[in-house]
Amino acid sequence: MNRNSVLKMAEICANVLGVVLLILIGLELAFLVLALFTPELVSQWIQIKSDGTVLFSTEPENNQLQFNHWLIGLIFLLMIFQTFLFWKITKASLLIIRSIENFDTFNIQNATALRKLGNLVLILFALQLIKFLPQTGGGFDIKIGIEFGTLLMALIFYILSEVFREGNKLQEEQNLTI
Repeated sequence: MNRNSVLKMAEICANVLGVVLLILIGLELAFLVLALFTPELVSQWIQIKSDGTVLFSTEPENNQLQFNHWLIGLIFLLMIFQTFLFWKITKASLLIIRSIENFDTFNIQNATALRKLGNLVLILFALQLIKFLPQTGGGFDIKIGIEFGTLLMALIFYILSEVFREGNKLQEEQNLTI
């Protein structure tokens, strides 16, 4: 595959992922509204296990934990925000892919988009720091866990942003040289 076909494939994947994430946000919003206004209906569909796993099922299990509908709403709100962050990351990546496709790689917009990607991934890292784990008594534990992969990804985006800024400076200097 040549450069353009790989970039075209990446663009198609990013577009499809963007649509899937928007559909997922819509579904999460629908469940949020259901959780807040019809908690008895949602408690039949949603199971939150003791390890924090959220399951969607129509069959009740013995190890299902009972929760306040506001807590379920908060969980869905966090899920919506994380999905929205993934959508923003996908859209910023799409802008970079398109500019590279047009052979305009080292421009200031790409450097800015990469810094924005770093910021979004850093926010995602912060959201993943705190985990709410439900307990059998109806409450929940709060645990802190560091996702080093997410932190490393943010660092890579920041480094790439600076590389693209330097590339932009070099390209401008070259354009001035005859």
